[in-house]
Amino acid sequence: MSNKNIVLEFKNVIHTYFQGNSSIEVLKNINFILPRNCIIGIIGNSGSGKSTFLQLAGLLETVQKGNVIINATYTEKLKSLEKTKIRRNHIGYVYQKIHLLPEFNALENIIIPQRLLGKNYKSSKKKAMEFLSMMKLTNRSMHRPSSLSGGEQQRVAIARALINNPDLIIADEPTGNLDSDSSEIVTNLLFESLRKTKSSALIATHSEELSKKVDIVYKIDKGKLYKI
Repeated sequence: MSNKNIVLEFKNVIHTYFQGNSSIEVLKNINFILPRNCIIGIIGNSGSGKSTFLQLAGLLETVQKGNVIINATYTEKLKSLEKTKIRRNHIGYVYQKIHLLPEFNALENIIIPQRLLGKNYKSSKKKAMEFLSMMKLTNRSMHRPSSLSGGEQQRVAIARALINNPDLIIADEPTGNLDSDSSEIVTNLLFESLRKTKSSALIATHSEELSKKVDIVYKIDKGKLYKI
């Protein structure tokens, strides 16, 4: 597969956590490729290394050994500002715990990534409204997070993650805190929006329903990555 068709690649990645005099190797010589326009599910028990894998993929943690490559750029030696630029321009994040800014309404929360890229307010607002429509939340645009349900908040978070048309979406248990009805709605809208925007995605999940919708499933077990 040529580099231009690869969004993310791990080469011989090893990651270790240290506790006092002891150490835990949470990722053991991981090799992995995420192609463009591909959605991959990551499953595994709690503590298996899923979150560490996603943090490294999203440049939220620095790789200790090996290479994490995004859009053909080797990231391990990049300076902090260079990593921030990659995150801002090429990666969107969706978390189990929803991190919306409480003082801003749904529309304003979605606009923020566009403004950080220097886009003007008028075009940012227009694009944000398109994503609110995609998430079936047009009538909730002026509501602050405190007056939105958990499922509605997560849909706002998905729209915010996608508005800059990132190459890569990192989603860590995106339906983990939702009831079954909200989870189904959020799952369907997440996949519809990923297919429309053609973003690649890494989704860590315990949800059987969600893992059925991805293109490929990998399992992390005892620090090793296996294709299911």
